[in-house]
Formats: sequence, C-alpha cells, structure tokens
Amino acid sequence: MSISRKSSTQLGGARRQPDASFCQNQASFCRNQAWFCRNQAWFCRNQAWFYQNQASFCRNQAWFYRNQAWFCRNQASFYQNQAWFCRTKLGFTGTKLGFTGTKLGFTGTKLGFTGTKLGFTKTKLGFAGTKLRFTKTKLGFAGTKLGFAGTKLRFAKTKRTIAGTGHYIADTKPFPVPTLCVGTPGASFHLIFRVERGEKGRMQGAQARE
Repeated sequence: MSISRKSSTQLGGARRQPDASFCQNQASFCRNQAWFCRNQAWFCRNQAWFYQNQASFCRNQAWFYRNQAWFCRNQASFYQNQAWFCRTKLGFTGTKLGFTGTKLGFTGTKLGFTGTKLGFTKTKLGFAGTKLRFTKTKLGFAGTKLGFAGTKLRFAKTKRTIAGTGHYIADTKPFPVPTLCVGTPGASFHLIFRVERGEKGRMQGAQARE
C-alpha cells in the first residue's frame, strides 16, 4: 500500500500571503526597537558624562582639602609668629607678623580658588533642576568666613596665655593691634602695653597699682 504525497497547491490551492496588519506591526516593532536603542545610547552618553563630572568633582574636592591643609599650616605659622612676637616684646621686623603683604599667604583669592566655585566648568554635575548649591553660604560655613563667628581671627572674650610666655590677650581686638599685659610675678604692679596701628614700635605704658 503506497501513500501518495500531494503538494500544498493540490491540497489547498495557492500559498497564503502574510497579512498587511502583520507587516505594519513588524514595522512598528522595528521602529520602537530603533527608538529604544537610541535612548539607550543617549543614556550611556549621559552616564559617561556624569562619571566624568563626578571625577572632576572628586579632583576639585581633593584640591580643596589640599588648600584647606595649606590654610591650617599658615594658621599654625601665624600663631607661631604671634608667640615669637610676644617673646621678643613687640619686636616687628618690618612686616606685620611675618606676613609678606598677603592675608595668611593667600594670593588675592579665597582659599586659592581661581574665580570659580569649586572648579566646576559650566556644568553642575548634570542633575536636572538642582545645582548642588551650598545653602546660601560659601562652602557650607554658616554665613561666616571659615567658621570664625563673624570675626576676623579674634579671640573669644577670654584672656588666653600665648605659648607659655606670661603674656596674654587683654581684649578682643584683632591682630596686629593687640593689647598685651605683661605680668611680673611677685611685683606690686604690672605694665599694660598697646601697639598703635600704623606706628611701628610705639608703645604706651601705663603703670597701675594692685
């Protein structure tokens, strides 16, 4: 018994063509796929840009902390010079506490930043709608300069002894115009010296009985 095989044309007529709706769906799928790939590429570019800005931010952070350390070294140098000033009984050597015409060694800038805010070059870390601002202050310090509560390196209303020399700050005037009291142990009097601003080496002495 033999089984004869018949072609599709013999069984059911002509081969069926695909529907027009199937082709439309296929084209729509391809368009969506292309749109997805474009968005994916755009996302990857933005991601790379974000990490570049993140690296730039970290470099600037490191640079900021280096400047901060430099500032602290200058602060230490300032207090060493102040102690030297007290030990040599108000002896200025032509400069103001050893500073060469600058404020704590900073060359005309604030913490060494050259006209930019943390070195961000026209980008603001790519965050949509935010600008990573420091709450209306500079570097997060609450309205003051480097946390010195509204003063310029003044001492806080207490009499602090400087470097164990027996000299202490008698008021809260800013340097380089301090009022120094020189106490003499065992004596019945003490001398009060004041350095007048702009007049090198001029001292006024007042003698007060205990």
